[in-house]
Amino acid sequence: MFQIIVVLSFTLWIGWLVNDKFKDIVTFFTPVSSVKVVRIVESAPTQNPPFCIVPTDVNQTKEEAKTSSLPPHPLVKILKENRFYDAFSFYLNQSENEVSRLMIEHYLTNLAQKEPHKALEWMNVFREDVPENTLYPIMLQLYLSQKDFTQALSLIEEEREDYISEARDENLSKAYEEVLEKRRQSKIKKHKGYDYVIDLDRYGEHFAVKVWLDGVVLILMLDTGATYIFVDEAKASHLEVVRTEMMMQTAGETIEATLTRANLMQIGALELSSIEVVTAPFERQGIDGLLGMNFFKRFEFVINQEEAKLYLKEK
Repeated sequence: MFQIIVVLSFTLWIGWLVNDKFKDIVTFFTPVSSVKVVRIVESAPTQNPPFCIVPTDVNQTKEEAKTSSLPPHPLVKILKENRFYDAFSFYLNQSENEVSRLMIEHYLTNLAQKEPHKALEWMNVFREDVPENTLYPIMLQLYLSQKDFTQALSLIEEEREDYISEARDENLSKAYEEVLEKRRQSKIKKHKGYDYVIDLDRYGEHFAVKVWLDGVVLILMLDTGATYIFVDEAKASHLEVVRTEMMMQTAGETIEATLTRANLMQIGALELSSIEVVTAPFERQGIDGLLGMNFFKRFEFVINQEEAKLYLKEK
């Protein structure tokens, strides 16, 4: 009996041993479905352990290695050093490469946030030789932020010269009208509080205004360097004479003049009474005389050359 028990126990032990080894053999020959490479990545200082294992795809690792081996674009260093003109020359010499153009435009857009005046200067240089640029929106925004409405309008007009589509042309026309309105509103605010706004006529580099002296219409040129209102004596015979043989200093010479008085002077809605006028020979085509300081000293005034208007506020 004892021998039978020993044999059975030995048999069971052999069977268990063979079965366990067989599992190891099957596992060893099991095919691998995918291969993973591991990278050792340094963990954050607060983590423990100091290194962790991160699985990485073989193809991804090769692509990263390929990308990291590429040299940086030459413009990166040039633009980082703010050498715009060198970058622009590089772009022109590289057959106007599209990537280079976009890099320069991106640089100028970022510069506009820090140095808007310099950015606008360089943007205008760039636009002259690169008509296909995309700088128009940021340039318009900069001009409007600086309240430079004249340059903003000029920029829109330049964009309208290159017709692309009807929709774009309509948008540009709308933008033009909006800038005009902004400029108008700005001028209203700027000259708010003035009593009179008088339209002026341009004569070369000067401005003139229509004036009535005792009912006679005259065209007088604005001259803040003249002491008196000065009128050609041939147009002033109707004025009351106050003093004759008056010596008057003009540009480069002394002339004999007559001091007169106008009972009523009218300019637009403005009326003045009893104002002195000097008369003497005066020859200038289309002009009858000068509107001098004995008129202007009565007012706080602004001569707006851009819109050709005279703003007056009584003192």
